Amino acid sequence: VERVAACVEVMEHLCDTGHQRCGRLLAVREKQTVHLSLVDFSALFDATVEFANATDRVCGRQRRQTLRATLLAQAKGFLETLHVSNAGKLNALLDQEQWKQVDVPSPVQAMVNQCVRPNENWRGAGAASMLQEEGAPPAKTIS
Repeated sequence: VERVAACVEVMEHLCDTGHQRCGRLLAVREKQTVHLSLVDFSALFDATVEFANATDRVCGRQRRQTLRATLLAQAKGFLETLHVSNAGKLNALLDQEQWKQVDVPSPVQAMVNQCVRPNENWRGAGAASMLQEEGAPPAKTIS
């Protein structure tokens, strides 16, 4: 019984030490971690979570939460860095787009106006009134 208790104590100590070392390693590499690719960060995240879960299974209880807290803090930093990077790329693409003004047929413009400002110029007569050009005689209804 004493040997079993001693073995359990040694295993718990090993698990705690493993968590501490893994957490320190993550903390030391924090600046590099936030710049990993999504695939690489996902692999690191999954491996770390699996390690934490495995030590929990071996010791029969959840270890200290410092490793998980360190990992979650780095995940937050990674996602913030990824967001800033992607937003910058999107802004650069939008800045490079060339827009030109073109003439649009009035029926098409009327439909766009109705979509953008649905409460203006609504005559209640349906699509035919939207497509009717201003000043033109009313469209004939086919029966």
